[in-house]
Amino acid sequence: MRRHAKTMHGALALVRAGITEEGIDQRKIELIATFNDVQAAWDGYRAHLKEHGVFPVIAASTQL
Repeated sequence: MRRHAKTMHGALALVRAGITEEGIDQRKIELIATFNDVQAAWDGYRAHLKEHGVFPVIAASTQL
């Protein structure tokens, strides 16, 4: 989650600084990749919590 947040904050700073369209496209790829990593980790953690009965049953998210 921290890596995704760091990537997102960095991308926003670059947009404010006047990044090129090519740079924006590259940042989008990085953001999607880090988001998918975070989402997969959360899905696994949620499944673990459900096994112990400490988390309600909620359908796993779908990756982008």
